Amino acid sequence: MTISATTPISTSDGEAARPIDKRAEYLAALSAEGVPVSVSGDSEVLIAQGICNELASGAARAKLVDDLARMGGVMTPGRAEAMLAAAEQTYC
Repeated sequence: MTISATTPISTSDGEAARPIDKRAEYLAALSAEGVPVSVSGDSEVLIAQGICNELASGAARAKLVDDLARMGGVMTPGRAEAMLAAAEQTYC
């Protein structure tokens, strides 16, 4: 089963639950961790997709954190770790 950004999930009694909005959950998780999010959130979602693809390909988590931290600007090692963790937990 492939879960899209808004796949409805069934409850144990067979009723459809409210759809999971991975994008919104991911962006909310970033905000909760103090990671700045752009107005559209598009850049952050593209980064999450890249993180998920890299993890699925066997990339080392530490290397991904380092790569994210090297983006510069407001991206610190702590924010890079938070971004990767949020992607793992809500988007991948």
